[in-house]
Amino acid sequence: MRKLAAVLFVCSLSSSVFAQGEPSANDIDTARTAFQQALDLRDKRHDLHGAIDKLKAAYALVPTPRIGLELGKTYQQSGLLVEARAAFLDVDRLPESVVVQGARRPESPEAKKARDDCRAAASDLDARIPSIVIRAHGEGQVTVDGVNVPADSLTVARRMNPGRHVVALMIEEGVGPRKIVDLREGSETTTVDLTVRAQNTNTNTHDVTTDVAPPPTLTLPENPTRKATLTWSYVLMGVGIAADVIALSVTTSAQKDCSSTSKVCPSLGSKTTAIGFAVVGDVLVGVGVVTFFVGVFLPKTITPTTPQVGFAPLDGGGFLSTQGRF
Repeated sequence: MRKLAAVLFVCSLSSSVFAQGEPSANDIDTARTAFQQALDLRDKRHDLHGAIDKLKAAYALVPTPRIGLELGKTYQQSGLLVEARAAFLDVDRLPESVVVQGARRPESPEAKKARDDCRAAASDLDARIPSIVIRAHGEGQVTVDGVNVPADSLTVARRMNPGRHVVALMIEEGVGPRKIVDLREGSETTTVDLTVRAQNTNTNTHDVTTDVAPPPTLTLPENPTRKATLTWSYVLMGVGIAADVIALSVTTSAQKDCSSTSKVCPSLGSKTTAIGFAVVGDVLVGVGVVTFFVGVFLPKTITPTTPQVGFAPLDGGGFLSTQGRF
């Protein structure tokens, strides 16, 4: 198969390869190798994208009807019908014969057949490629699948490959309207309308909510009784704890002064003082705790005796429609 492809490639060199000057031996050999690799990638490895790259390289070096035919076929198998038709039509632009060393060389039968096959394939694809008409309403840049579309070209239908496409209108603020279009094979034309939504410029004099500041937030004063109660609870508990600490200190000192072998303690007065401090301390702590809980349950704020009055306009209620707080 590869030998046959090589033979056909050489036969196809008998005409149009000299359209823009005779290719060098290196060009011909490189193109032949790329052509064979492309057929192997497409037919054996099913790597259509890799085959397209090889065929494009071969056609750039030595443009022949056979290479153009295989390039168009590979595009078509990839679903790229627009590119396939362009490749087939490009073959028809190649000259059918050239003058080489003073003699005119006619096109070989293999090259002629490839040219005829390209014409038939292009005609067949002409009825299979769908089109879209983009109508943009508003200023912006139209894009199809992320590619900019010239504004002047929007007056005609745009031929597209079958499949899903994203049509968008890019505006200064960013992405504007955007539509997803699914195109099927066929000669049908789909119209896509892209309309930029106008900004809200309503300046109705009855809508006064945008011109009047919102009513101020009502802040209630803090309850001074609650604050004073909590403060006194902290003071009482602090003094009580201090008294207990003094009692503990006096008791410890008295115990050191008393002899363990004596029945009478010379520091009996100190122990009495310690007991007094302990009792006072316990009482103060207890009162402080009770006072603290009383303060916790008191309300944090108080309702003022003077009325709080506020007015704000109602949405859509007219010039004299307001809401109030008393």
